[in-house]
Amino acid sequence: MDNNHQVTGSHSKARKKKRKERNQEQDPRSNQQGSRRTPVFGTPTNLTEHGGYTHQPNDQNDSASESDSDHTTMSEIQPAPDQQNLQNQNPAQQNQQPAVPLYNPQQMQAMFMQFQQGQQQQQGQQQQGQQQQMPALNNAQQLQVPAQQAQQQQVLQAAVPANQAAALPAEVVIQGRRRTKAVKDATVLGNGRITLNESVKALVKEVIRNFLFRRVKFLTSEAQHVQFAKEVFDAMEMKNFVGGLKEFQTTYGEYCLAVMNSHRNYIVDQIRNVIMDYLSYHKGTLPSLAMMEMFAKRGFTWSGANAATQKLFTWYVRILMKKAAGTEDWKKPRMYFEHLSLSHLPGAPNKKHVPVSTEAFLLLVLEGHCPVWKAQWEFRQTNDKEIPFPNIRFAAGDVIPDENKPFICRNTNPNGGGTRYGGWRVEAWDRFLTLKQEITAARVLDDVNVLEHAVMDAIRLKDGVTQTNLAEYLLAKKKRKSVVTPAIEERAGMMDEE
Repeated sequence: MDNNHQVTGSHSKARKKKRKERNQEQDPRSNQQGSRRTPVFGTPTNLTEHGGYTHQPNDQNDSASESDSDHTTMSEIQPAPDQQNLQNQNPAQQNQQPAVPLYNPQQMQAMFMQFQQGQQQQQGQQQQGQQQQMPALNNAQQLQVPAQQAQQQQVLQAAVPANQAAALPAEVVIQGRRRTKAVKDATVLGNGRITLNESVKALVKEVIRNFLFRRVKFLTSEAQHVQFAKEVFDAMEMKNFVGGLKEFQTTYGEYCLAVMNSHRNYIVDQIRNVIMDYLSYHKGTLPSLAMMEMFAKRGFTWSGANAATQKLFTWYVRILMKKAAGTEDWKKPRMYFEHLSLSHLPGAPNKKHVPVSTEAFLLLVLEGHCPVWKAQWEFRQTNDKEIPFPNIRFAAGDVIPDENKPFICRNTNPNGGGTRYGGWRVEAWDRFLTLKQEITAARVLDDVNVLEHAVMDAIRLKDGVTQTNLAEYLLAKKKRKSVVTPAIEERAGMMDEE
């Protein structure tokens, strides 16, 4: 078996060598080293639309065994039509006819250059079309008035401390523009648009809603806007933020303002829900604004008030103030064991859960919005939900009908809701500052602690809390959670056939 195998192997090698020499004699263009299949470049008629050349392999030879096709030669590839005609002719005819060039380098190069020029022209047309479609906003932002730059530089120097002013150029000041749907979640910088990072946006929302809105209710100027963005950046503690404070103010300054305005509107809606519920429970009647102002300024004593006033003040502290301050600031069990004016963050006595600005903002909203909300409630008693409220938007100089006047709030501008600083009137800002001063002076009176301690006891009594301090309350709550539910005994006959 071994001898036969060796003989067979030697004959096989000899046949392959003869076939290789014969193929090289027939086609001098074949690879002398016996490389693998080399494509045959035919006449220019084989040029494809992409500038390449094709060949047609022989299916039979391609499907042969690996041992027979290990070194495929040029004879195993199906020649082009012109090459077939030459091979079918006898040698005498081949010598008489002029040789057909199978590969013309100059013609090949000319065709390739033509194809390359066509590709470049197509790319140039596409780029030109994209430039024509770019929004005009990018070109408009490149124009800046020198006077506006000087004004922004003055605003920045007044808002930023002297030791930081050198590091913050005028571009830090957030540009004054209305936010449209196209730039709702993006900040336009120069000729490009930078999409805001969702994680940073979430952190900005958390800082403004849970911390900064506690003491900042309005922004009325560019300087306050820049300072507010700086406080947001400091509260976020993002030391590794690329670009630092300058980049944050430029990129996220507008978003900080938008979150501020949005959260203020949310608080107003929460107060509205409480007032609407009160109107429904009390047949369309509301406490007088004078009484609400008396509650905010603590202008009465608990012992000298009647039961109705005590009940109403309990509602003011327990329900209304919870919505005005936010559920995370003034909530249970904090209101059970802490005074409204003295409750503060752990280790920070100056950071109140319900600061003066919160009560001043609540009273401002009640003064300006309660008449509107009452008119809306009365309108809904006689009209379906599908019918809209009367129009409140009128152009300057228009005569407002008498039936529409009750639906217009005196603190806000109905035509300025989309303005940069929320559409609140200047008179409302002045009233807010006045209320802050009056409430601040009232909180230091001697009777305030006695009044707030009494209402604290009333809230515990209403909610059925018998503990007198927070430690006892938390311990009792833990015991209630740890009570083991008794096991239920199985009752036979529940699944029997009837």
